[in-house]
Amino acid sequence: MKSFLTALGRIAFLSTTMMFLSVSLRAQDASNTTTTPPAGPAVVVEEDESNLPTLSATITYASAYIYNGFVWNSGNVWQPEISLEWKGFFAGVWATWDCMDDNGMQDDDFEEWNYYAGYGYSFTDVPLLGALSLEATYTYLDYPSFSELDTQEISLKATLDELLLQPSLTIAWDFENDMFWTSLGGSHSVVLSAISEKLSLDLEGALFWANSKYNDYNYGVAQNALTALQFKAGLNVAPCDHCNFGPFVIIAWALDHDLREVWRDDPMNNSCNVLWGFALNLEF
Repeated sequence: MKSFLTALGRIAFLSTTMMFLSVSLRAQDASNTTTTPPAGPAVVVEEDESNLPTLSATITYASAYIYNGFVWNSGNVWQPEISLEWKGFFAGVWATWDCMDDNGMQDDDFEEWNYYAGYGYSFTDVPLLGALSLEATYTYLDYPSFSELDTQEISLKATLDELLLQPSLTIAWDFENDMFWTSLGGSHSVVLSAISEKLSLDLEGALFWANSKYNDYNYGVAQNALTALQFKAGLNVAPCDHCNFGPFVIIAWALDHDLREVWRDDPMNNSCNVLWGFALNLEF
């Protein structure tokens, strides 16, 4: 209970800080949008939404905790996240609450905290490519009950926004343990207008590769390999501009033969992992 209250305190502190920054910046922008010349009527300049910060909060419930295709906790988990974005800069915190002690770590507790910050920029007209988005992120991975597992990671992501399926490439480097993993992904969203303009089907896919140090550290297989293929499908309802929610399902397959055998022998995994969940997102 004490750890739960401590965790709630962290989230409340971060939420309050980010909300304060958001409100302060919005107030500052608002104070510069209305002017009254010495003579003549007041002139009102419309607020530029692009200059305002965006505060996002998400709460996800999932039947298991999956990362890069591999299930790290087969018990139910809650995963809250809060982030603040302004003019391409962003920072946030993500956590996972372990409802069941399926992985041998402490249950009824936050078993992992990820603190991250980064910057993203979009090029609108790259020759032969169209719109190109680049994003760099630093993440500190904190495991409260097992501090020896704490580590740091830097990732780079490139996305072709205007191409079909929005292909993306992510390269991540755990520089404390000198481990690399990459993913080639894609996503597509279809509005189910026959039912409602506020309902969409969101699809995501990713192909993962990791170097020998990563595979040896996580799976005991010391070789470079394509590790997994992961697919996610979800229904998304957006009743207003600031809220969306819906259920999802994730399916992941082990690709490398040796890794597939490790997945099969692991009590929390199979050669094909399946989980489901529900997510609620608020954005202001």
